Amino acid sequence: YRKFSELNYEKETLYGFSYQFWGRISEIESASDLTYAAVDKNRYPIPLQKLKSKNAGVSLRYWPNEAYLQNKRSKSPFYLTEPLFMLSHTVGENSVFGGNELYHKTELSFQKRIELSNHGFIDLVADYQKVWTKAPFPLLLYPNGSKGWVVDNKAFFLARALDFINDEQYSLRATYVADNLFFSRVPILKKLGFKELLILRGVKGTLSNKNKPTAENGLFVLPPHTIEMNNTPYMEGVIGITNILGILRVEYIHRLTYRNHPGVLKYGFRLDATF
Repeated sequence: YRKFSELNYEKETLYGFSYQFWGRISEIESASDLTYAAVDKNRYPIPLQKLKSKNAGVSLRYWPNEAYLQNKRSKSPFYLTEPLFMLSHTVGENSVFGGNELYHKTELSFQKRIELSNHGFIDLVADYQKVWTKAPFPLLLYPNGSKGWVVDNKAFFLARALDFINDEQYSLRATYVADNLFFSRVPILKKLGFKELLILRGVKGTLSNKNKPTAENGLFVLPPHTIEMNNTPYMEGVIGITNILGILRVEYIHRLTYRNHPGVLKYGFRLDATF
């Protein structure tokens, strides 16, 4: 559970550039069978009920020729073929080290839609994240996971929470929505507007020695189901159908790597409706 107070300021320009500053005070509490505990020199766990942190950051965003429809509480972008760049840095302190060691995290991301003439389009999303300092595992990096039925192109659906924990991480997601491909050759499917959907998602990360828990560094013991990444990235493949009746999308997701660990999810289905 996370309870936090945040103050942020955001400025948008007419040239596709925007920036944001924020400050946040948060309190994170473990629940269920997840525990926060360090190990003392006698190898006994020292439980900690809550993790408190204070941090501030800045985010830069550039989307040339940005255009969007402004609604009452949200906005919908169009002209998605322009590349989008984002860079952010966070600095702060946490209760594990008593405010004596600062926390630094940098994130860089890139998004781009590639039009394929009358054959559809590909959406590419790539990002890089790095925690530069020692930090307890709730403040480290892990794949953006989602267990809901609603589809999110940026999420890894078969990665359990804290399956992988890293302090340096790269990810790449490619979504292909076809047009005038196989379904267009079947009259009834063409009339209904069905479109093929192919997605490939991958993430590769490492956990440096400074963030591996020991009795000397006072870091929390990692959850027992956490898998240490080797040279193989975690990958998911998706095949699906979109534009069903103009609003529905259905997917089959298959876990391509790290399939032999106990309790992992090897496949799944997702359904999404957009009105």
